[in-house]
Amino acid sequence: MFWNKLVMVVLALFIRAEQPPEPVTIREEIVIQQEIEISEPLEVKVSTTTEEVVDNIACYCSRFAKKNGVDIPNADAKDLKASSTPEIGGGILFEYGNTTEENHIAVIKAFLKEGFFVEEANKEPCKITTRVVKYNDFFIRGFINKK
Repeated sequence: MFWNKLVMVVLALFIRAEQPPEPVTIREEIVIQQEIEISEPLEVKVSTTTEEVVDNIACYCSRFAKKNGVDIPNADAKDLKASSTPEIGGGILFEYGNTTEENHIAVIKAFLKEGFFVEEANKEPCKITTRVVKYNDFFIRGFINKK
């Protein structure tokens, strides 16, 4: 009986060792699967925490809008001026709350029966999301042209 259990344990360990390990995600950027020996040099990009945050476009609604074709300067959403009528690929400006600090911009992707279908960054902290904004949404403060 003892030997049967020992054989089963050894077989289980052997089978487990033959399977690749589960990937481990770190900060949704680096995936480590297993250690391997490398005979040739590899190019590796390493960034500091500060660079990651600054370069993470999902954390900046205005940078995301600009990268996606909205004709805006490098500025915060609160500093952007409305200049057009709504168009696909253009921007939609929002003002939430009573302060100018609570502004936001999203990119109009489509006109739906229910409202504007938009893609946006940082509506949810540091995430790129989509949603439908009703045409008569109280928080809309204007629109910006696409490039």
